Amino acid sequence: MNTQWVEWVQEVTDGASNGAIAARIGVARSNVSHWMNDGIPAHAVILIATNFGGDLTEGFIAAGYLRAEHTRCLGWRYTVGQIPAAELLAELRKRQRLIAS
Repeated sequence: MNTQWVEWVQEVTDGASNGAIAARIGVARSNVSHWMNDGIPAHAVILIATNFGGDLTEGFIAAGYLRAEHTRCLGWRYTVGQIPAAELLAELRKRQRLIAS
């Protein structure tokens, strides 16, 4: 079992049961159980991230498809969880100014 994957799923789904996850993404509960214990297909990462608002890159890292350093090859400096607070706050201030204008 990939504990990083299980932790990511639990965080993204706010601790939802396998049955609740399955119902939300439209698959059998047994599929979700299999993904949690035996194997993580790429489409499972996509389904969970898109249906629960998770970060797809972090999901692929948790599932073992990417390493954090691979994100630089894609032109990304960080995954969402790695953005330094100062940069995140600066972006929020910029967006707030745009909304206000």
